[in-house]
Amino acid sequence: MARRRVAVGAGVFGVGAFVVVRTVLDFFMVGGGTLAPWDPPRRLLTVGLFGVCRNPMYIGVITTVAGWATTFRSPTVAAYACVLAAVLHLRVIRFEEPWAEQSFPDTWPTYRERVPRWFPRLRRR
Repeated sequence: MARRRVAVGAGVFGVGAFVVVRTVLDFFMVGGGTLAPWDPPRRLLTVGLFGVCRNPMYIGVITTVAGWATTFRSPTVAAYACVLAAVLHLRVIRFEEPWAEQSFPDTWPTYRERVPRWFPRLRRR
C-alpha cells in the first residue's frame, strides 16, 4: 500500500513539475518576460496550457505540493496546499487580473471570456 501511495504521489508531483516547467518556458519564450515583477511578459500568454486555463503555472505549483502531501502522507503539507490555493486565488483576483486588464486592454477581455480562470472547460463554447 505504501508503494502505491508513493507512486501516486510521485506521479502527481511529476505532472505538477512538468506543468510548472512548461509554463515558465512559455512565459519566457512566448511572453517575452520572466517571473520577476520587474520583467513581466510583454505579450499576453494565450497559447499552450495558457490556452485552456488562465493560471496553469499556479495549478502546477499546487499539484506539486499535493504530490508531496500524498507521497509523504502529510496532513500538514496537504493543509499547506489548501492555504496556498486560497492565497494564490486572492493574488490572481486582486492583483494579477487587474494588471493584465490594464496591460493588455486589446486582448485581455476576449481571453478572459474565452479561457476559464482555474478549471478547463470540457467542451468548447
